[in-house]
Amino acid sequence: MLVRAGSKIVLVSALCALAFALVVASALGADRIYWTSFNDGKVHWSNLDGSGGVQELNSTGAVISPMGYGMGGAIDPVQGRYYWTNQTDGVINWAALDGSGGGVLPTGAGTVSGPIGVSVDPVGRRAYWANENGSIAYANLDGSGGQKLATPGASVSSPTGTTVFPASGRVYWTNWGFIGGDSIAYANLDGSGGQTLNITGATVDTPFGIAIDAAKQRLYWANDNPGIISVANLDGSNAVDVDRRGLEMKGPYGLALDPEAGVAYTANFAGNDLTGLRVDGSGGARVPIVLPKESGPDFPVIYKDPRSVAPPTIVSRPRLVPKPKGKAKGKPAPLPKLLGAGLTCEGGAWQPDLVEARLYRAPTSVAFAWTKDGATIGSVAGALRAGQVGNYRCRATGSNVAGSTSATSGAVAIFATGKAKQNLRKGTVLLTVLLPVEPGRLTLGGKGFKAVSKQAAGKVMVLVKPKGAKKAKLAEQGTLKAIVKLTYAPSDGPAATLRKRLTLKQD
Repeated sequence: MLVRAGSKIVLVSALCALAFALVVASALGADRIYWTSFNDGKVHWSNLDGSGGVQELNSTGAVISPMGYGMGGAIDPVQGRYYWTNQTDGVINWAALDGSGGGVLPTGAGTVSGPIGVSVDPVGRRAYWANENGSIAYANLDGSGGQKLATPGASVSSPTGTTVFPASGRVYWTNWGFIGGDSIAYANLDGSGGQTLNITGATVDTPFGIAIDAAKQRLYWANDNPGIISVANLDGSNAVDVDRRGLEMKGPYGLALDPEAGVAYTANFAGNDLTGLRVDGSGGARVPIVLPKESGPDFPVIYKDPRSVAPPTIVSRPRLVPKPKGKAKGKPAPLPKLLGAGLTCEGGAWQPDLVEARLYRAPTSVAFAWTKDGATIGSVAGALRAGQVGNYRCRATGSNVAGSTSATSGAVAIFATGKAKQNLRKGTVLLTVLLPVEPGRLTLGGKGFKAVSKQAAGKVMVLVKPKGAKKAKLAEQGTLKAIVKLTYAPSDGPAATLRKRLTLKQD
């Protein structure tokens, strides 16, 4: 593709759209863990590394009982809200993650009787919860009310929290039982019924909360009284307990899973702490966060800053001036000229939220910017006319409440030629080439000329020296008209090519 650099003509790759690879991804923020405190009925959070201490999410507008009895919790990434239950008053609360306050979700005909735990389907736009009276209910997130979910075929006995799995069209829950009746069950979101899983080989003893690894089709649950995490296939088969290697979990209420890191997080109601257990059975550790005394944490949720899985791409669209028709007698046809080239920034991809695992990390906003030789030159608002020498890139920055991460495209390189200094005695030309300030490989090619290849940046000189038949022709005629090919390859993008018309002379 041709672009103009100053008054020179630059050919950047072919006349087609180009997409380039990721250069760098950088993050600014901190991974968080949220939980509800049973003792005060409020929502708290902290950075996973313990920095910054424990923070309280502003719940102004929500119903907080003086007795506490708060049982979390899930996030709606669309509206940026955290949902949890107030068991005492029988309401579903929400609070904005940006700290601007909260409210109560209208539940309509949805039963709210000693609700325990909430899960959110951001696609179906519903919140689901379990009720002490032995039912599962839901409410629409737009406030238009809800219903009791039909669960024929599934046991609903002292249910303790729900975990919605949108991709499967199901909601799972644990039946705490306490004295018999401990089980794990699910129901279809369309109301067509469900099933109680047949689990053998793993502990199912006062289970309290589920998290699902969708990629591996495995579900994890926390067992309250034994303080054990167990895992099975989604149909209940291949069930085992995860080796704790001495990690103590006293009364784990709820579970959040980070599948990529291989860590299951629990909020330990009796232990008044948070723990992370590696699901490969190699042990775990207490999360380094000091909770308020006897706060009764439950239902942890993990919130990470965005993770890029594919950078933005640059699409180049040349704007050429048509070649003149024909050519003057005895003169070569001119090289095509142009008005400029439009560079547009497109795409990019980020890791999605894993709502079934209670892990959130997708960006809530993405901003784009152009850079030239690493320096920001403006935001992306349509096409950029790249008319100066340099390496151009597009940077995408994804942000959410936990922080921001940037991902950068590969470079589109623009370079140009300057003055050509003749050596009449040797019949050579010393050609000035203007390159980006970042080092790349410059190559001189073309049949009949000595090849040159070197790492270079900025203003460099290249010797154009004919050889073979061209050298003989120059010596015989004293003048040689030719087109040389210059190629510049940046470290992180495809090569750009420039063709320069020269007249070599020799006395």
